[in-house]
Amino acid sequence: MQPLVTVLTPAYNRAGFIAEAVESVLNQSYGNIEYIVVDDGSSDGTFEILQEYEAAGKLTLLTHENHSNRGQSAALNVGLRAAKGTYVTILDSDDMLHPEKLSKQVDFLEKHPEFAMVYGQAMAIS
Repeated sequence: MQPLVTVLTPAYNRAGFIAEAVESVLNQSYGNIEYIVVDDGSSDGTFEILQEYEAAGKLTLLTHENHSNRGQSAALNVGLRAAKGTYVTILDSDDMLHPEKLSKQVDFLEKHPEFAMVYGQAMAIS
């Protein structure tokens, strides 16, 4: 059985980017993913977009009490407390994952238990 990977996205006012970020997680070749998005008090429609994905059962949407804006670190801490994965990866809300990212990284980590973490190269696309 594949280990569970938690993908964690903190999001604040990214309505123009959030759907691409979410879709890049949903389109991973790796199959055992828990996807948690923490909305950090967005006021531009980001939260409503994320609610649609949550209603469709595609992610878990969390937020701070009173839907307040507390910053990226606080949002990450909310997500990390909820994470159940053997592995955790953070995806910023204006970024995308390569479709093979999780498959390749989990494969490497499972074959090399002497490594505690991996990090891949980034590619600027716009």
